[in-house]
Amino acid sequence: MNSRERVLLILNHKEPDRIAVDLGGGVSSLMKKAYINLLNFLGREHLNVNYSLMDTVLNIDENILLNFGVDFRRVWLGDPVENKIIYKKDGTILDIFKIKRKKIGEYIEIINPPLANADFENLKEYKFPDPEDRGWLTGVKEQIELLKKQNQYAIVLGMSMDGIFEMGTYLFGFEDFLVKLYTEKKLVSYFFDKLLYFLTAFWSKISNEIGKDIDMIELGDDMANQRQLFFSRDIYREMIKSRHMELFRCIKKNNSVKIFLHCCGSVYELIEDLIEVGVDILNPIQPGAHNMQSLLLKKKFGTKICFHGGIDEQYYLSRASIEEMSDEIKRIIKNLAPQGGYILAPAHNIQSDTSPEKIIKLYKTALEFGKYPLK
Repeated sequence: MNSRERVLLILNHKEPDRIAVDLGGGVSSLMKKAYINLLNFLGREHLNVNYSLMDTVLNIDENILLNFGVDFRRVWLGDPVENKIIYKKDGTILDIFKIKRKKIGEYIEIINPPLANADFENLKEYKFPDPEDRGWLTGVKEQIELLKKQNQYAIVLGMSMDGIFEMGTYLFGFEDFLVKLYTEKKLVSYFFDKLLYFLTAFWSKISNEIGKDIDMIELGDDMANQRQLFFSRDIYREMIKSRHMELFRCIKKNNSVKIFLHCCGSVYELIEDLIEVGVDILNPIQPGAHNMQSLLLKKKFGTKICFHGGIDEQYYLSRASIEEMSDEIKRIIKNLAPQGGYILAPAHNIQSDTSPEKIIKLYKTALEFGKYPLK
């Protein structure tokens, strides 16, 4: 059984030879420092490594993926020709949406939302990038063709575009946008419709060109912190849900691609809605968040949606002993993996303070303990 066959069985809630495991993409990769430490520990060269704006690894060494038993391989969109990222001399970055960012610590933070305090006139004037830009698909088909020749792995389009709610927080500013969700609904609805027009045009082009040749598309839309949603479930249903549904239907049109949605924090209240709008795989199943216990999720939703992630980065991968971490991995597998529907991965990008020994042990434990029938 190859990796793609294994993944497809798991996505259909069946038990193959072992659980599927993942490392890579936009939200389950490694921070730059953690990756360099791992390469040094393994005696591997770190040449020609591509990093994201957030300093996560985009092209993990193939030998590492093979040794860790990773069942997925990513392809990545190209950069647009007309709206290029601008790196300024003062260390700030202007991204393709004209959002100004700056590296603070290990992360790139937004320091100047372009629609802060915007009114209808400002929104009308704001221009999204060209969804038809020829640069998006540069080199993508060639990446896919190389992987299809191997006929081994589940092919995933790595995270390429932010989600409907999250994009609002980036463009307006987090606090301002949350307030507007409640106090200026007409303005926010106008923004959502304009954004959705761009996103559906963008994803129509992408899915028409490559949708039949890939298995999953990574999307992200953080809608919660570790204690609760950023807004009420009623607001989600009133303002966002129908737009999620339209977007996901657009992506899935005329293909069988699966929607992988990254949504951090305590999203328990929204999972039923996310299933209804077409989410197939939910990431990261953040273990420390309220109501995100693995047994609860499996019991309530385990036959309706697949879970991806679940291995805690905040404590077990970074601070616990190797023995504690190994026991936690086994517990998560035992709770989430029965009858398929679970892909093991870190619950976010592996942080800089995670030792190479722990990263290696994570995947060794997964491969040894994750064989079906489970112990």
